[in-house]
Amino acid sequence: MSLAALAWAAILAVAAALAAPGMPGSMLRSMRDLALPAPLMRPLVAWAHLLVQLTLALGLVLAPRPLSWLFTIGGVVLACIYLVTVWRARGHECRCLSRTPHRIGPATIVRNVSLLVLAVLSLGSEGIAGVALDDWPALIPLTVAVVAEAAARRTA
Repeated sequence: MSLAALAWAAILAVAAALAAPGMPGSMLRSMRDLALPAPLMRPLVAWAHLLVQLTLALGLVLAPRPLSWLFTIGGVVLACIYLVTVWRARGHECRCLSRTPHRIGPATIVRNVSLLVLAVLSLGSEGIAGVALDDWPALIPLTVAVVAEAAARRTA
């Protein structure tokens, strides 16, 4: 497993952990904040999203090759969906990766682009246990994502 896969799994797990206590209400509130289409505003969809986050997080860390590729590709697809969703919701309030709302702006977009890069970098993992020293480039999008999130909260 690569450092990128481990970091992306941790982010998905934290997002699920932040959403879990108030489920399904907290997720539905976030979905409404993101101006998602009405047919998606259902408790079943909220629970399914939480389950997808947890499944991907566990699969990225625990699944052996070649099964881990399915989880990795699923993580990239989810990161793409997140990016498109926040792009469409620019200017709205969001509780993305947070319990408190903040306005979606350029920093949120940068954060989500960085998360997508992190998810794509996890495609390059070789399925070897441990983290190789040549995995350090995975820290770049993770660092950008953290800085962008901090900037978004500071301006909120």
